[in-house]
Amino acid sequence: MRKICCLFFLLYLFPLKIISQTSEPVFKHYSIADGLPSSQIYQVIQDKQGYLWFGTDHGLVKYNGYEFKIFTSANGLLDNTVFKLFIDNKNRLWMQTFSGQLFFVENDKLISYKYNNKIIELVKNNIPKGFYIDNRENVYFTCGAIGEYKIDTVGNFKKQYSNYINKNFNQIFIDEIDSTHYLTSGYINFNKDIPIQIYLNNLIYSNDTLSRLMNDYGQIFLTRKHDGKLLIILSKYIFEFNNGKMKLLEEFPDYITNTFEDKENNFWVSTYLGLYVCDVGFNKSKRISYLKNEFITGTIQDNENGFWITTLNSGVYYLNSIQIKNYIIKSSELDEPMCINNDKKSIYACFRNGKISQINSDTIKTIWKFPTNSIISHIFCDSLTNKIYFSKIAPGYLFENKYTSIKGSENMSFKGNYILRKNGEIVNATANGIYKIRGDSIYSKYSLSQRANCIFENENSELLIGCNNGIFSLNEISGETKLYNISFKNVRVDDINQIKAIVCIATRGNGLGLIFKNEVKYINESNGLCSNIIHHIVISGNNIWCATYNGLSKIEFLNFEPLRYKITNIGIHEGIPNNEINDLIIVKDTVWIASKTAISYFNQNNDFINKTPPLVHLTSFIINSIDTLKGDDLKLPFSSNNIIINFDALSFKSDGNIFYRYYLVHETDTFTSETNDRHVEFLSLTPGKYTFNVTAKNSSGIWSNATKEIRFVILNPFWKTTWFISISCMLILLVIYFIFKNRIRRIKNEEALKTTFNKQIMLLEIKALRAQMNPHFIFNVINSIQDYISKSDSKSAQRYLTKFAKLIRLILDNSFEGEVLLSEEIKANELYIELEQLRFEDKFDFIFEIDEEIDIDSLIIPSMIIQPFLENAIKHGLRHLDKKGKLKLLISKTKIDLIIIIEDNGIGRHAADEWNKGNLNEHISRGSYITSKRVEAYNKAHNTTIELAIIDLDNGSKGTRVELKIPIKYRNFKGDLI
Repeated sequence: MRKICCLFFLLYLFPLKIISQTSEPVFKHYSIADGLPSSQIYQVIQDKQGYLWFGTDHGLVKYNGYEFKIFTSANGLLDNTVFKLFIDNKNRLWMQTFSGQLFFVENDKLISYKYNNKIIELVKNNIPKGFYIDNRENVYFTCGAIGEYKIDTVGNFKKQYSNYINKNFNQIFIDEIDSTHYLTSGYINFNKDIPIQIYLNNLIYSNDTLSRLMNDYGQIFLTRKHDGKLLIILSKYIFEFNNGKMKLLEEFPDYITNTFEDKENNFWVSTYLGLYVCDVGFNKSKRISYLKNEFITGTIQDNENGFWITTLNSGVYYLNSIQIKNYIIKSSELDEPMCINNDKKSIYACFRNGKISQINSDTIKTIWKFPTNSIISHIFCDSLTNKIYFSKIAPGYLFENKYTSIKGSENMSFKGNYILRKNGEIVNATANGIYKIRGDSIYSKYSLSQRANCIFENENSELLIGCNNGIFSLNEISGETKLYNISFKNVRVDDINQIKAIVCIATRGNGLGLIFKNEVKYINESNGLCSNIIHHIVISGNNIWCATYNGLSKIEFLNFEPLRYKITNIGIHEGIPNNEINDLIIVKDTVWIASKTAISYFNQNNDFINKTPPLVHLTSFIINSIDTLKGDDLKLPFSSNNIIINFDALSFKSDGNIFYRYYLVHETDTFTSETNDRHVEFLSLTPGKYTFNVTAKNSSGIWSNATKEIRFVILNPFWKTTWFISISCMLILLVIYFIFKNRIRRIKNEEALKTTFNKQIMLLEIKALRAQMNPHFIFNVINSIQDYISKSDSKSAQRYLTKFAKLIRLILDNSFEGEVLLSEEIKANELYIELEQLRFEDKFDFIFEIDEEIDIDSLIIPSMIIQPFLENAIKHGLRHLDKKGKLKLLISKTKIDLIIIIEDNGIGRHAADEWNKGNLNEHISRGSYITSKRVEAYNKAHNTTIELAIIDLDNGSKGTRVELKIPIKYRNFKGDLI
C-alpha cells in the first residue's frame, strides 16, 4: 500500500530541488514513536470541537494534544488508507479511502456510507481525488478520469458534466461548489504536444501560455484567497484566474501538493521537497522555506494559530509560532553557545568548545578558534576601538579577526563581565579583584576580599559588585567595600542593572531583587517568574528581560510608584528550542538568545500570550469500572456510586501544560479542587442530585470561556424508596397496632388485677379499722371514762376522752390514705399506747426509740401498719403477764429500707394461744393476720417488697418481736405523697 500511495503522489509531482535556509522556527516532530500508526500522513483537519484528525496509510487518527486515537479496520474501516477528510455542517468527520469508499465519525464511532457498494462499482481501479458533502447530505466525489458524480440521499448517481473526452486537449474539469470548496477531475498527465482546456463551472477556458508551460504531470486544485481572488495551482505553478485569463504568480522548484493562506495573509505552499511561506504578493525575495527535502502533503492553521504540517514519509510537524527564528546548533564543529553580543554590525557568539562565530545575513561563520575547553563566559564589544574582549582564562581581545592576549593576564582568569565606565575606563571584576584594561595591558585597580561574579556602575558612578555572599559597593578612595544592602547578605548575585532609579539584582535562588529608595522587593516564581535562578538581566525601555535555566521572563513595568508590572514567560512552548538560556542581548527591537542548543532571535514587541481559551470536553463517564457517556441527567442506581470522570482541554500550544479546576455540587454542598490530571474519581457517593463541571487554563493563564457540565442523580437504595417506605410504614403500623392492642389487653388485665388487689386492700383496711376499733376496746375505754365520772374525777375523764377522740380522728383520717407520713403514723400509735396504758393501769412501760437521721416529716409508709402489732403485743403478750411488762417500738433505717421493730416481754405466742383456747368468749384480735395479708396485697399492687417477720424470743416463752422492713419512700417536691 505504501508503494501505491507514493506512486500516486509521484504521478503529480516533479523531481526534488533543494533551497538552503539557515534559520527557521522550531518544529515539534510527531512520529510512530509518539503514537502515530504510520509515517505516511495525507491530510490533517481540525473539527469545531478542536480535535485534530489525520488521514494516514494505516487508518484515521484523532489527536487531543495528549495522545493519538487510531481508527482502523478493527473499528469498521474497510480500507485503512485514508486520503481525504471533510467536516460537514453537523461537525461530523467524513473520509475518503484509497478504494473510494466514504465513512464518517459520529460520537467516536465509524459509520460506513450506505452507498459505498455503488461507489466501488463506479470507481473500480481509478484513484479518488476528492469529495464534498452539502447541507442536504448530497455527496459529490471525483475519481481520476471518470469525472465528478453526485449521489443524492436516496442513492441516485448523476454525472455532473455532460462533456465528452476530447483527446485533442489536456482537459481539466473544475466544479466550484462554494467559495472554499472545489472539486477537480480529468486527465492527470499533460501532453506537451496538445493544448490545455479548463472547464470551470461548465465554461471552457484555454491559454497558449499555459499550454507551453505545462509539459509534465502534477496535481490540480483551486483556492480562493481572502481578498476574493481565485488561484489555480497546476503542477509547480500558481496562477491567478480572472475573467477567463490566467496570470502566472509564482513558479516553484518543486511540485505543489497543497496550498494554504494563513490569518496573516501569508501563503503556505506544500511541495515535494519542502514547505514555502510567501507574502501576499508572492514576492520571491521574501519567500521562506522550511523542512527542506521533506515531502509535504498539507498544512493547516489551528484555532490557536499553530501550524500542522503533514508529510508522506516523516509523520507530522507542529509549529506553534513563526515569531521566533533559530539557528539550531547541529554541526559537530560547534558546541553549546555560552555567550552572545554585538558591535552594531554583527552578532558574535562564543561556544563551549572555544569557537567564536559571527552571524550575518542568516549565516553563521566561525572567525576564531581557541584551544579546546577554553570556556568564554562574557563578550564585550568596544565600539570606540572595535575590539571584542573575552572573559576567560588568559583574557584577550579580537581585532580584525586576529586575537591578542592582554599583557599580564597569562595566569589570570576573568569570569565576570566587562563594563565601559563613564570616565572611559574598561574594567572587569574577577576572583582576585577589579582590573582595568588599557590598550594591550591589564592593571590591578582594587583588591577584593570576596569572589566577584559581576560589576556594574550605577547612575551615581558608584561601582556595585555582585558576589556569592551579597552585593557590595566600592569606595574608590579607600578601596574598601561594604555591604550595599543588608537584605542581600549571603545571597548570590550574578548580575546587576538599573531601570530608572531602581537597581535590579539577578540572584541565584531568590528571583529578581529590586532596590528602590532603600526598600527591597522581590519578583520570583510566586509572582509568575519562570525561575528564581537568574544569571543575566537586560534592560530595554520599561522592560526587564531575565535569562534563566528555565526560560526567558519579560517583566513589563506598567507603573513604578506604586510598582505595577506584568510578566510574560517565553520558552519551549513559545518556540525556543531549549529553556536553558546562557545569555541574552537586545539589538534595536530584536532579542537574541544563546540557549543550550541554539541561537534564537525574535522581535521584542511580539506578544507570546496564547489568548485562545482551551476547549474543554468530557470524554468518558466511568461507572463502577464500566465506561459510558450517556448524556446529561443520568439516573444511576444506588450501587453505581463509584464514578470516574475523564476530560480533555484542547490547547496544542500548551503542550500538555494545562491546569484544570472542577466542581462537584451535591444539593447544598460543593466540593472543588484543581489538578493537572485529566480525570477525577469519586468513590461511594451518597444518594442525591449532582452537578459536575470542569474548566481549564492554558499555559499562558487563559481560562476556558465556559465550563463543561454533566448532571446525574444517584438514586436511593430500595429501602429508601417511596414504595418501600410506604409498605414498611404500613407493616410497622400493623405491628404497632397489634403491639398496642396486646399492650392494652395486658394493661386492662393488670388494671383488673390491680382493682382486685385494691379492693382486697380496702377490705383489709376496713377490717384493720374494725379490728382497731373493736367493740371490746371501745367498751373498755367508755367504762374507764364512766369510772372516772363516777369517781367525780372529771379532769381524768375529760383527759381520757380527749385522747380517745384524737385517736379516733387520726385513725379515721389515715384510713382514707393508702400511705401517710411517718410522723402521722407515730402520733397515732403514741395516742393508742397512752390509752392502753391508762386502761391497763400502767401494767407495762412503753419504750420508743428512733434514729436521729430519720426525717419523719418526709418519709412515708403504708397507713395503719404498726398499730395491729402493738395491739397484739399488749393483748396477747403483756396483758396476762404477772409482772410489769415492757413494750418497745424501735425505728431505724438502712440506705434503702426503713426498719420497724415491735418487741414485748410478754408470755409469748405459745402461752397466748393456750390462754385463748380456755377463754373462747374473749374477743379474738385478728389485726396482725389482716395486716400480714394487707402487706402481701400491697406488695403486689405497688410492685414493691415490704418484708414482715415475727420472731419468738427465748424459744417462745419470753416475748415476741415483729420486724417490718419497708422500702424508703419520700414525699415529692409538691408535697404530695409518692
